[in-house]
Amino acid sequence: MRIFYLLIAFLFSASSITAQTTGFSGTGANIDVQQYVISWDLNPDAASPWISGTVTINFKTTVASVTAVTFDLKNSFTILSATSNLGTVTATKTGNTFSVPVNIPASGTTASVTISYQGAPPAPSGAAEGFTKTSDPLAGNVIYTLSESYEDRDWWPCKADMQDKATTDISVTVPWRSNNADPNLATDTFWVASNGRLQDSAINSITKKRTFRYINDYPIASYLVCLGVARYNRFYRDSVTLSSNRKVPVVYYLFAGKTQAKYDAVLAAMDKATEMVSLFSAKFGDYGFHDSLIGAKHGFYEGLSGGGMEHQGFSAIATGSLENTNVLIHELTHQWFGDKVSFSTWNDLWLAEGFAEYGPVLAAELTTGVGDAYTIRSGIRTQAILEKAPVRIPNSGIANSGTIWVYNNTTTGYGRSVYYRGAMVVSMLRTLCGDTKFFEIMKDYQTTAASQYKSANTAYLQQKFTDGLGVDIAPFFTDNVIGTGYPTHTIGYQFFGTGNRNVALSVVNQTLTNQGSATYITQPIVVHVRGALPTEKATLVMYNWGGGVLSVAGNGIMGPKVPGNTLTFPLTFTATSISYDDSLKTTSTGSLTALTLVDLKILSFTAKQHKGYNDATLVLDDISVNADVILERSADGRNFEDLGSMTIQASQATVKTYLFHDAAPLKADNYYRAKYKNADGVFLYSKIIKLSGEKQDLFSLVANPVHDLLQVRTAAASGDDLLMNIYDVNSKNIITKQVKNAATITNIPLPALAPGIYFLKITAAGSEGESIKFLVK
Repeated sequence: MRIFYLLIAFLFSASSITAQTTGFSGTGANIDVQQYVISWDLNPDAASPWISGTVTINFKTTVASVTAVTFDLKNSFTILSATSNLGTVTATKTGNTFSVPVNIPASGTTASVTISYQGAPPAPSGAAEGFTKTSDPLAGNVIYTLSESYEDRDWWPCKADMQDKATTDISVTVPWRSNNADPNLATDTFWVASNGRLQDSAINSITKKRTFRYINDYPIASYLVCLGVARYNRFYRDSVTLSSNRKVPVVYYLFAGKTQAKYDAVLAAMDKATEMVSLFSAKFGDYGFHDSLIGAKHGFYEGLSGGGMEHQGFSAIATGSLENTNVLIHELTHQWFGDKVSFSTWNDLWLAEGFAEYGPVLAAELTTGVGDAYTIRSGIRTQAILEKAPVRIPNSGIANSGTIWVYNNTTTGYGRSVYYRGAMVVSMLRTLCGDTKFFEIMKDYQTTAASQYKSANTAYLQQKFTDGLGVDIAPFFTDNVIGTGYPTHTIGYQFFGTGNRNVALSVVNQTLTNQGSATYITQPIVVHVRGALPTEKATLVMYNWGGGVLSVAGNGIMGPKVPGNTLTFPLTFTATSISYDDSLKTTSTGSLTALTLVDLKILSFTAKQHKGYNDATLVLDDISVNADVILERSADGRNFEDLGSMTIQASQATVKTYLFHDAAPLKADNYYRAKYKNADGVFLYSKIIKLSGEKQDLFSLVANPVHDLLQVRTAAASGDDLLMNIYDVNSKNIITKQVKNAATITNIPLPALAPGIYFLKITAAGSEGESIKFLVK
């Protein structure tokens, strides 16, 4: 990670990458480098930076009839000599590359070239650092290297190509106990940090120099080869034991001269980050550099201008970031994403930085003391939606380190987009898959022979997710990795079913921000539903393909593509609230609106005639909270007019009942039907019921209007059992009275009722009942 950390808290090619392709400069196209054997002589106390070294490049030819091999090296260096296994040769420099003549007839032939060189490395310039001499106020002079992106050639001869990773055998000779050393620093004057395991540190008492040798038999990309030369204090920690029972050695190198309290604080932060070695191994597959016999190591060393850099097995950390667990965990995540599986070209830098930027989010979910996952993700997302550049860098953006690491939210500023937008792509892929499937795919990506200790590109990762989900998700990568911008959605919802334990979701519309040429962005959409209890919550994920096509997602599979723009989800609780991605797992923003999405189903429609009025009752299944049901009337059964909205009654568990009193029915025949709009906004109608003219009195009132006593003539039902219910004009039941062996007159005392119209409904055994309208004064 070239992390000048802002501490705010498809041109796809082959699906897998092998080591015989070429890097940006085109060197080494006819060979596969096997090993670099390197010897450097360095002195941080020299007046100016200077490198003197010898590099032997062991390689295998990949084609027949090889007459020359080429490598990268800054043209400012002097090549002192060049030899091959065939003898002394002359190296010819062309720009920042050089060519060595050979004569190798057969493909697959092992050979070597040795280059002795010296010179002053170019001074750091903007994003290009390379080989840097600096100083620490307490530890004195320091040399460190940072080769990302093209600065490996700025200090050593190599084939600068992430697709051709090789092992290393590095020896570095530095001053030991200089005669002019500060007495307070009179330990070994300098110590060397590099990749792999320290095999030896031999002292030459005559030259007053010490040579450190590091062996790394894990394939490494040339830009990850590192040096740190400083007056270091070394801190050897307990090895990390992985679930496979492999033990990873742990060591930290920190500048001399700090107080014990400062060392303690730094060590505590680094140890906290180191906890993630085993925790991330459980998620992504084993930490890749775990075999002590071939150079295993995990650790951090001090020495960088800012932030951190994920040198394989041994990340460099700037002094100001030593206690920043976000930086430390970011660099540790790179040991999987960027180091164990590298990106094939700088176009696919997000495969390292996006996953590494997401590392602290995952760490906060897995352990304590490293921040809050939501807060970290929120900070990432806030930056991501500002970015206008794509996640995958186009060819125009990888010309040099300056074009790659432009840190602004313009259409050509990729240095932040690969981090923040890249991390949100990772978050959305995890959301799309669900945790079990996501980490299953990640383990496969990290451990399969096609990519482990090799490199990969975006197309390769895309194929892993397509294979894992069983659905081609190319539109997601096209819109969110190659494309730019983010969507804002309006989502329609409808609770339905017994106890509102189902919900229907629909995409009402989408608008875009910073979208470039895109007209629609396909993404997972996250909706959270909650009930009355803290444990009652559900995260619903659907994938929006566009064009009204949706799939259920987030549970390990991608459901079938469903047209019609509506998906339904079962719930295990009664829903009380719904919200749009308040976990901030996607780059989209949105809102929810209640709509009728699922069509109502008519269970029954009835109409009854009473003295002076008629009533109609419609019973629907309980799948709507917002449908407007209207009663229509006609004199001839053909030409209907609206009477008004039917009033919903107290609903039962599975049905909703709507009622309407027609207080002024037609004197002749009355035809009734109910209607409501379905999910598409089209009216649906009930059957038509015909009621004949006015009905004769079966029951009547002694007086009307009334005040505090209602007297009902019940002579026609003398001796019968009657049920009497009084309703107000809103069909609210006010009084229920059961009458046994009805007399000629039945008295019903009234409570203090508001003046107005009321209805008395009388039901006798075996009768449909009759209603009487009365007035209370």
